[in-house]
Amino acid sequence: MYRWGISTSYWSYFFMIFGFLPTFTSMLYCIKLSHQQMYETWPRLYRFVSHLPLSQKLKTNALSMWVPLIRSVYRRNLVKYDRIFRFSSVSALAQLPFSDVSDSGSEENYPHPFNNNNIASFDHAHQVFDKMSVIETLKYLKEQPNTALHLLTRLKLCGFTHDVATYMAIIRFMCYWGMISRLKFLFLEVIVDKDGAFGFNVSDLFEGLLKEFNVGDQHLFVIAVDALIKAFLNVRRLDEAFEVLLKIQEGRFVPSVRTCNLFLNELVEEGEVDIAMAVYEHLKTGGFCPNVCTYGIVVKGLCRKGRVNEARDVFREMEETGVESDAFTFGSYIDGLCSNGNTDFAFVLLKMSRDAVDVFAYASVIRGFVRELKFDSAENVFLDMKQSAIVPDAYYYGPLIQGYCKRNNLLKALDLHDDMNSNGIQTNCVILSSIMQCLCHLCWKSELTS
Repeated sequence: MYRWGISTSYWSYFFMIFGFLPTFTSMLYCIKLSHQQMYETWPRLYRFVSHLPLSQKLKTNALSMWVPLIRSVYRRNLVKYDRIFRFSSVSALAQLPFSDVSDSGSEENYPHPFNNNNIASFDHAHQVFDKMSVIETLKYLKEQPNTALHLLTRLKLCGFTHDVATYMAIIRFMCYWGMISRLKFLFLEVIVDKDGAFGFNVSDLFEGLLKEFNVGDQHLFVIAVDALIKAFLNVRRLDEAFEVLLKIQEGRFVPSVRTCNLFLNELVEEGEVDIAMAVYEHLKTGGFCPNVCTYGIVVKGLCRKGRVNEARDVFREMEETGVESDAFTFGSYIDGLCSNGNTDFAFVLLKMSRDAVDVFAYASVIRGFVRELKFDSAENVFLDMKQSAIVPDAYYYGPLIQGYCKRNNLLKALDLHDDMNSNGIQTNCVILSSIMQCLCHLCWKSELTS
């Protein structure tokens, strides 16, 4: 107990500081903290810790752990609620800005042809335009994207009722300028419409796409399909996304590689690896050319299902097609080997191909050895990293310290923790929590035996 300079009577305070962290974290994630609340929370924590009868070093450690924790939770909440607000409270057309059409590399900012005196000419657009005139006006404004977007925004705000024809005109305009993000929100607006406010559904738009875009407009068709598939994936409607893939391949169209990769990865992350592999094979029959990211997703999916031998065959396919493996693909294979009890082979492969992997592969091997209770081998990974001039951080120390704690080997866990501190590596609440739980367990056992 005196290893940390803490007497037994102070144990409850120490446990209060570090044991309370998980609960405190959960509370913060459930609260939307404003800037003012952030400034109010910090002094209270500071006063709480400063009045505890602990050494100055322990107080400093506790405070230094809480500061980044609060900041991290605040930033995550900020991003989370910002995304929810943008999606749920502002429709796709209403959020089109007046002075900025920048959405992809293909869009440019054009000077707006209207001045402040006649911008109001669109203020009563719903009284001036009917559906046919909207279509013709969008054709006329094809090279004036700012003006066209301003018109669409005014139509939306004025309550103009669109139909399939006007929406198809908007889709053509956005495809021409490569506005994939805006197209995605446009489709999302129709997809999530449960009240039938539009009078048509997304399948009507897709049928319109199939009829309107011919072979000469293939690049525009691919842009539209990419946006539609991404919209389906955004709301986890994977079946509809797959139906889109099937129908367009009947016309010998193939989505962009990036969209196909996004769909395959979504299936893998949802645990639908078998379906992902079937989609992958189906895409290849339609002329799809996988890239290194595609192969990495396939390897990751096969390894998660324990099909390590099939994952190895993917590397042969890459060699045949002339695609070089990258750190993600090779790291996924290393992680798959470790997850399926082949950590020894994974470590041998790692040492043979140092240039082809990133540092995260080492963490996979360490976790694999800890999972197999081969702690000496896990420490050998640390030695190999140091010999290769790779400096381990808490991400690599953590699994081994937690493994020793689960085996109630507190001394080894503390030795590794001391080694972290001596190398200037900052600890984290997960590591400290593991050590405290181990210490509590040992104290509890000691009380029982006494």
